[in-house]
Amino acid sequence: MPWNHYYSKLENLLFKQVSAASLSVFRIFFGVICFFETRRLATEIDGNSLNDIVSFEVLFKYYFFEWVNLLPQHWLVAIIVMMKVAAVLIVIGFLYRIAILLYLLGYLYFFLVDMSHYNNHYYLLILFLGFMLVVDADKLFSIKNFFKRKKTYTIPNWQLVLFKFQVVWVYFCAGLVKLNYDWLSGWTMRTAIFKGADFADNPFFHSMFFVYFYSWSGLIFDLCIGFLLLFKRTRLLAIIAIISFHLINAQTLSIGIFPFLMIWVSILFFQPNWPIDLWNRIVNKKIDANIENTASKKVFTANKWIVGGIGVYFLVQLFLPVRHHFIKGNVDWTGEGVMFAWRMKSAGRSGMEGRYNIYLYDKITNNEIDASIRLSDRQRKFILYKPILVLQIRDHLLKKLGRDKEDVRMELDIVCSINSSVYAPLFYRHINICDYELRYLKHNQFITPYPSNKKIYTK
Repeated sequence: MPWNHYYSKLENLLFKQVSAASLSVFRIFFGVICFFETRRLATEIDGNSLNDIVSFEVLFKYYFFEWVNLLPQHWLVAIIVMMKVAAVLIVIGFLYRIAILLYLLGYLYFFLVDMSHYNNHYYLLILFLGFMLVVDADKLFSIKNFFKRKKTYTIPNWQLVLFKFQVVWVYFCAGLVKLNYDWLSGWTMRTAIFKGADFADNPFFHSMFFVYFYSWSGLIFDLCIGFLLLFKRTRLLAIIAIISFHLINAQTLSIGIFPFLMIWVSILFFQPNWPIDLWNRIVNKKIDANIENTASKKVFTANKWIVGGIGVYFLVQLFLPVRHHFIKGNVDWTGEGVMFAWRMKSAGRSGMEGRYNIYLYDKITNNEIDASIRLSDRQRKFILYKPILVLQIRDHLLKKLGRDKEDVRMELDIVCSINSSVYAPLFYRHINICDYELRYLKHNQFITPYPSNKKIYTK
């Protein structure tokens, strides 16, 4: 049967034994990256800015995770300390899975406590942490391996396939979303990506040569680089391109650890035993032949639960970036289906200070209700990316006022511009938001259609 033939080939691909060396080396610097990421988190809980989560009046909740509440500040500091210790343990390979689990739980907490902190890069780090929890990244170059009497140096290949699939998919999706007029014409780069950057006043960065070079090279890079990594003949060229691309982005864009994470994960595309081969060339001596030979001697039995779990994960990852096609409207305008979809730098949004108004009226008297809400700059901007969050603002205000939805009318006057296009209302002005509830995987009808005159750009 053809099905049995293909399934057998899949099992051979996933469960063939390979050296654990590259995954173990990846673990070391991955732990370093995690340590530096905790430093970013620490700056967001010190209360020195209104953009720190401890200063927020309202927290935007992920749906189904409304139960994740903000802990007292001293508990937040304790979580950060725990995560720093866990990162060190990951680096040295001691109590490895416990350390990964603790770091993952801490990072997930900060990720879930407020949706306005969402970032594709943080989401990717969570996925990698999940991978690291189930793989054997402490087989080599770890304290555990140093004290272990019976040493094994191999892992099933699926532990590398997970990372490879995710990297290729992230790059490819990031390229697909750039196939639009604004990106291809260079307008997104000119008006959204480099807007406000320190070097933005330099005439060179506004020249048509640079605009088109950056836009088109970024598009080609994202669409092709993942596949170039998969083939030995093009892998070295791909690595050079990745290092150059991400180091430039690290200097020009404020994207934290992401460039270094993407550079480092690329080492998993080389032959799994490359760290051992490199060391042998440096010292001109083989450290242990078993590291090279065990892969051909040891055979793992294919686990159908693992195959099924990987298959389900792949299907979910394939579905999330395309789910917006099942929802009416333009995803860059409505924000419905924009998250967890790798739509990186697809569109820059901006609001207008005088047109960011929330009105509440008493239904019986028709008098305006005096109500205010303090939103951070990040939250105000995030509403432009995720308009359905106005439902959470509504619920917060009603709870704050002690009123019911049946007694209150809520109207919005908020305008939005995409990539410096003309400003247009994001919500229908005279509809009552209190009459609506969230619709999952459907268009929420209080959000206006994508403006037809969007290409009339403002100066």
